[in-house]
Amino acid sequence: GDGYAWWQSREEVGLVVAVPPGTRARQVRARLRAHDARLRVEVDGAPVVDRTLWGEVRRVEEDAGEEGEEEDAEWELRDVALPGGGERGVAVTLRKRAPMDGVTVWWAGAFRGEDTTDVAAIPGRAESSRRMQDAWEEAQRLFKERVRERGARGAVELD
Repeated sequence: GDGYAWWQSREEVGLVVAVPPGTRARQVRARLRAHDARLRVEVDGAPVVDRTLWGEVRRVEEDAGEEGEEEDAEWELRDVALPGGGERGVAVTLRKRAPMDGVTVWWAGAFRGEDTTDVAAIPGRAESSRRMQDAWEEAQRLFKERVRERGARGAVELD
């Protein structure tokens, strides 16, 4: 997308949003509403970005305030070359939320409706998915085996 760049790792996603040249830290505010993955970056009170992120994110402070509240996101001002010609940017790093421990959610874009990345092409992803599938199949096999053993002792049957 124009006016920002983004990156991701297994646990985090980062964005650098273009702001006007000469922007100072005291002019910037970055806010996050984690419950609906809404990120808002303002300069002098005017939104530079106010959009829904592609995936779910964790709250900045897990135990602070009500779930639906907006909270200050962690950010820093950087001098960088950005798409669309920006040279000053607000860098925000957020922690991804996964459906369960050990699961990696790769984002196809920074914001909803902007799928810019082929997640299947991420190095190591296919092997990770294959290992997860193998572990799942082994867990199912062991579960069925245990249920059959119980069934032989007069408990429930499976199949």
